[in-house]
Amino acid sequence: MTSGMEKKPKGDPSFSAPIANITVPVGREATMTCIVHDLVSFKVAFLRVDTQTILTIQSTVITKNHRIGITHTENRIWQLRIKDVAFLRVDTQTILTIQSTVITKNHRIGITHTENRIWQLRIKDVRESDRGWYMCQINTDPMKSQVGYLDVVIPPDILDYPTSQDMIVREGYNVSLHCAAVGSPEPTITWRRERGKPLLSVGSREIFSAEGPSLIIPRVNRHHMGAYLCIASNGIPPTVSKRVMVIVN
Repeated sequence: MTSGMEKKPKGDPSFSAPIANITVPVGREATMTCIVHDLVSFKVAFLRVDTQTILTIQSTVITKNHRIGITHTENRIWQLRIKDVAFLRVDTQTILTIQSTVITKNHRIGITHTENRIWQLRIKDVRESDRGWYMCQINTDPMKSQVGYLDVVIPPDILDYPTSQDMIVREGYNVSLHCAAVGSPEPTITWRRERGKPLLSVGSREIFSAEGPSLIIPRVNRHHMGAYLCIASNGIPPTVSKRVMVIVN
């Protein structure tokens, strides 16, 4: 009895599941998983989509090193060219090139697989520059591929400049406090005072916190004197803060 579904011929590999998009904090390890069915003698490769850089082919890590090049004349005279100064450790038998492909070991990138079916690209010590689309490819004709996105998140960091420093101001003047922070996603800035004191008083209402890169204190008086906290957060720990002291004369 024939099933209503068309059976794929043996040796026709396919993907069993899509590559999941992942989010990884900077400095951690990222794993992109590609699940392949019926691979047989075909090969799996991982590529960086935006640069079209081949990262791995099967269990071999392949990364581009722009200091190393290979040229040949009529497929007979092959010349390895190394820009700047570099040395090759003979005892490690490190392969630098095969034909016209540069192959170098990148200790941050690795590839593992289980029973030739579950292929995992591993990127250690993730950097912001690793953010982007990654492709898992099978060398069929036509080629089969799928992509997944690696997002790299970065905890907040408060910049010394143009963030305000401790200041001395005259009573009755307006004061502007500024706080600048970087991170991914973009941090939110919150202002508070130490010891739970109110930031501002509007009529009979007291304001204990405010959001935004700047805090304006109109017509300061001695009640405004003290420490103000600029707090930067973006959901990626740790939250950071800077203390700005305001002294009123």
